[in-house]
Amino acid sequence: MPSSSIRASRKSGRGAVVGLGGASRDGWSAIPRVLSRMKAAVTHLRGNGAQVAPPAERLILNEVTVGRTVVVLEVCGDPVCARRLGELGLFPGACVQVAGGHKGGDVVLRIGGSKLALCSAQARELVVAEA
Repeated sequence: MPSSSIRASRKSGRGAVVGLGGASRDGWSAIPRVLSRMKAAVTHLRGNGAQVAPPAERLILNEVTVGRTVVVLEVCGDPVCARRLGELGLFPGACVQVAGGHKGGDVVLRIGGSKLALCSAQARELVVAEA
């Protein structure tokens, strides 16, 4: 569709064609400006000696000592089991405290005001990082 017809339909105020020509042209022309601003921001951060935090150490839940608070990163294993653990509050991003159990075995967790006991097989399916 020629740009003159877009302009004509914009002037007449007809239907869905209104604004197509200007919006796509403005959208594409904005990309180089956005990219140059992003590049400038990264250069500025590097120049100021900005430090990037090291990635959190990934642990299996039953390797965490009692009393530690952890964040769930990933729920592995059987999808049905993962869904059930999610329903109980063990989903990626959840913050839980290891309230009992022993390293390498069964685990007791505190999630909010509740306690949840997991066998070692279930605990091995949860990848966590210390909070």
